[in-house]
Amino acid sequence: MNELVESITPLFLFPFMGVEMVFHEKKDENMAQEKYQILSLQRYFGEGTFAQVFAAWDKRGIHYHFSVEKETDLSIDNDPRKGDSIELFFNTRPSDSRTFLTQFCHHFVLTPVEMRGTLFREVTKFRTEETHPFVTQQDVSVSSHLDTDRYLIDCILPFSVFHGYEKKKPLTFFYRINRKESSPQSLSASHQEYEPQKTPLLWTKVSFE
Repeated sequence: MNELVESITPLFLFPFMGVEMVFHEKKDENMAQEKYQILSLQRYFGEGTFAQVFAAWDKRGIHYHFSVEKETDLSIDNDPRKGDSIELFFNTRPSDSRTFLTQFCHHFVLTPVEMRGTLFREVTKFRTEETHPFVTQQDVSVSSHLDTDRYLIDCILPFSVFHGYEKKKPLTFFYRINRKESSPQSLSASHQEYEPQKTPLLWTKVSFE
């Protein structure tokens, strides 16, 4: 009986959270402040939290600051899910009727150390002929700093890189932070239940104030 109980995977009530958030205008150099922090929802999915994520905006674009705990030596792989990486997903024209990636979607990957000479790349996979030019590191500002027990990444994504974006309009956003040796941390959905690139309807609505 005990062996049977130990083999049962617990079920959680909320495999995803339908939340909305506000990115506030950046008025300080220091991004690691409570007013810019994106709250973690991992406890609702029975998953751990190992990273802090901060976001804000100004006339240059959307600013991100990531503070990610390290478990082992960093490992980078061409497949971001097999190494240490941060995946960012955006949809500039969200629609309740489009359940796949369109030309208005972006899937970016950040890495704490360079892979093939870059810390940033776009890997968006479109299902149809709807496409857009890929964003490269030359289009954004990104830097990484390695500490003993964590790495820090700062990134500025100019509004101009977001295909089809209309100024001051809401967009949808999702992140997934991967570690080679353990489960990832995601914004608002369980990694065991959903693949973010396959479920853009679950990405979180973001407005700018």
